[in-house]
Amino acid sequence: MGETVDGVKEVFLVHSSGCLLAYRVPNPATEVDFDLVVGMLTALQSFVHDAFGGGKSDLRGVEFGDKNVLLELRDNFYMAAVSSGRPSNSLRNRLKGLMDKLAERYGRQAKDWDGDMVHWEGAGDMLDSLFKSETPERGRGLCPLCGTVPADPDKPCSVCGFIDGQNPT
Repeated sequence: MGETVDGVKEVFLVHSSGCLLAYRVPNPATEVDFDLVVGMLTALQSFVHDAFGGGKSDLRGVEFGDKNVLLELRDNFYMAAVSSGRPSNSLRNRLKGLMDKLAERYGRQAKDWDGDMVHWEGAGDMLDSLFKSETPERGRGLCPLCGTVPADPDKPCSVCGFIDGQNPT
């Protein structure tokens, strides 16, 4: 993977049960206590939900020092991206677009998940897109979000709907 894009340091995909589904870092030698991070994120989500009531009162991010944890939530699972510095709108859009794609592909499994990780095969590979630069990929004709080759780089990706600098359609 290599260097980070938009300051992304780590990405977690977590089931609402608190189980880590996929994880990516630009440097695979990085050591992280997955249980600690996932437990903290799940506890924070539960606290916000319980303290402020149900519905739309979900935690969307946490800032600590020069790091930010951005959260994208869908029914039954969420993605957390750790970034350095202030998160850009581009990063927020990329997270939303990627989570939309993950929800489309894995939403049904997330709802009725039986704990078998085979149902999440390929999810980690999809997280890799957050560590790829948009500009060089687009320049080669590949969608920076899903990695497919759109018919026309000036139009939305035919697979995921990604448009440079905008949310997928």
